[in-house]
Amino acid sequence: MSVTYFFALIIVFFVGTHVITGVLDRRRSAAMKLAAEHLGYEFYESGVPGHRGDVLNFELFRTGHTQLSRNAIVGKVKSVEFMIFDFTRVRGHGRNKRTDHYTIMAFESDQLSIPQLSMRPEHVFHKIGGAMGYQDIDFEENPGFSSKFLLQGSDEIAIREFFTRDRLSCLEVRDPVCIEGESRRLIIYADKGRRAPGDLARMVGEGLEIFQIFRRSRA
Repeated sequence: MSVTYFFALIIVFFVGTHVITGVLDRRRSAAMKLAAEHLGYEFYESGVPGHRGDVLNFELFRTGHTQLSRNAIVGKVKSVEFMIFDFTRVRGHGRNKRTDHYTIMAFESDQLSIPQLSMRPEHVFHKIGGAMGYQDIDFEENPGFSSKFLLQGSDEIAIREFFTRDRLSCLEVRDPVCIEGESRRLIIYADKGRRAPGDLARMVGEGLEIFQIFRRSRA
């Protein structure tokens, strides 16, 4: 095989991959738009201008040399406003390059007053890290919650006060997801992959349930 032919094959591969990715992205946008309109929500394929800046302090958005937000959905249920959007970040370079995809549900509300925190499903390597001093805030009175979630934050005392028995019990029985919060803002997302457009109604329902757990005056 000649060098010229080899490079030609590489070019065809990458161009073809780019075209396929573009087609899949357009199909997803169309499906997300249809699902949003069916539920009576607003849809913005290129994202809502200015809204990403409201959540940039969250841990999820601190890494990645390339980031993209699109397919934003804005809705309101029982006076609770929310936004759902796809987020992609690229980390590393060359062989270490990694692209992560998420579908995020975000809230900003006066009904929230949350200490800075980050929680995600706890895995074996988290437990190993905890034994070596890696922060993981556990609750002895609720081992079920502590075995499901890795909980971190800048003010452990405030976090322990925030997580009442009721909140811990409600979260313990749920499938673990990633949750970040601070003050009036809350975001929720799965630790791997995007949600299918057909899951939009379910995602809204699950997100609103978590919002109710985190809202003020939860004894």
